[in-house]
Amino acid sequence: MIKNKRGISGIVESILLVALTVAAAAILFVFVLGFVNDKLDNTKICSELQGQISVAQGQYTCFNSSGTRIMIERGQKAEEIIGFRVSLKYSGTSKVFDIKQGIVSGVKMYNGNSNLTIPAAGGSETYVFDNIPNTESVSVAPITINDKTCDAISEIVNDCNAV
Repeated sequence: MIKNKRGISGIVESILLVALTVAAAAILFVFVLGFVNDKLDNTKICSELQGQISVAQGQYTCFNSSGTRIMIERGQKAEEIIGFRVSLKYSGTSKVFDIKQGIVSGVKMYNGNSNLTIPAAGGSETYVFDNIPNTESVSVAPITINDKTCDAISEIVNDCNAV
């Protein structure tokens, strides 16, 4: 018979419950800490990049009947940039391009080369977007080394014949 069998004592039960709660809290803390650190790192990089990109106005940022060209200037302290997200607003719609090293459909360099390059720190590059005439405005956001997109800057785009 099972007459003198007892379950776990109250003290052992309390200790196990506390240990389980502490372990669950530790796991949750590690997960949340990793998530928060990732967000903080990206926020820090993006805040350091404020003012480090611009869209040049004039003959290299304009549109004509065959397309739009945009000159992007990069500041001296912008080493975290690996590309740009460019959004062109035209004829009541918009189109977004991720400009990185290599080939991007519908985009070429001003010199006609379809292999895109990113401007060096302190430099600039002009990109030509084929078949996007009458562009009203452009928004450019840096893409960082951890592949995150920061806040964009926006500029009006003028007709090349008016520049």
